[in-house]
Amino acid sequence: MRRFIKRLGIATAGAAIAFGAVGTTTAFADMDLYDSGAVHSWRSYGTKAAVEDTSGDSHSVYTRYNRNYPDKEVYTLWNKSGQGTKVWSNDGGRIWDMRACVSLQAEPDSCSDWWTDNHSRG
Repeated sequence: MRRFIKRLGIATAGAAIAFGAVGTTTAFADMDLYDSGAVHSWRSYGTKAAVEDTSGDSHSVYTRYNRNYPDKEVYTLWNKSGQGTKVWSNDGGRIWDMRACVSLQAEPDSCSDWWTDNHSRG
C-alpha cells in the first residue's frame, strides 16, 4: 500500500507541475507573425510588442497593434535599423491585435493578416 501511495503522490506532483507549465504557457501565449520573409513581429508576456528586420533588402519594417480591447487605437512600432535588428515597445496594456509589415516605397506596404486574440476584429 505504501508503494501505491508513494507512486500516487509522485504522479499527482508530476501532473501538477505539467499543468502549471501548460497553464503558464497558455496564459502568456505570444503572437508570432511573419510577412514576405522580411519581417518578424511578436508579442511577449501579452504586453510588449517587438519587430525584427529579417531581410537585407533595405526596406524598413513595422508592426501595428492595439491594446486594451475594446479600445481600437492602433499603435505602430517601426524598425528602421536594418537586417537582424529588433525593436521593442514599452510595456503597457494587453496587446489584442497585431500584424507585421514591410514598408515599400513605390507600392502598397506588404502586411501579414491581423492576429487577433480572443475576440472578433471589427
